[in-house]
Amino acid sequence: LSSADFAEYMDFHSLRLFRKEHAPKRLSYAVRRPGRSPEGSVSVEGVQVVQTGGSGGSPDASPILALSVHRREEDGLKSMRVALDAAVDVTLVGERYLHACVLHQFSSEPPRSLRLVARARQFSSFVLLVGRIAPGSRFESMA
Repeated sequence: LSSADFAEYMDFHSLRLFRKEHAPKRLSYAVRRPGRSPEGSVSVEGVQVVQTGGSGGSPDASPILALSVHRREEDGLKSMRVALDAAVDVTLVGERYLHACVLHQFSSEPPRSLRLVARARQFSSFVLLVGRIAPGSRFESMA
């Protein structure tokens, strides 16, 4: 029994535990402007090595299950500020998503690798910000 087996077991039961509207979903989203075709996609994938019978294995990646909350501007959201440099701030408004997940592992195994995957379609682009929200609705970059 490995932590991947246990995680699969827990994922199955998590889907049955919650009501349909609150059940965990795969963390993979299309990036689009309202009324337009997708510009690309963003996902968080869990990576594990699958043994192929030989000496090594091949990496297998799939979007993780996560609890998500979606908020729109009509919900009374405050704007968020992002500093581009010491003199320039950009104010962001619009929809927001909050995600949470539980990652299972045994103490004898290394933690599951996660990767953030952002893909833009041909001739399209989008900006992806990774960081945390600091006091005062200010976004702080992780880079």
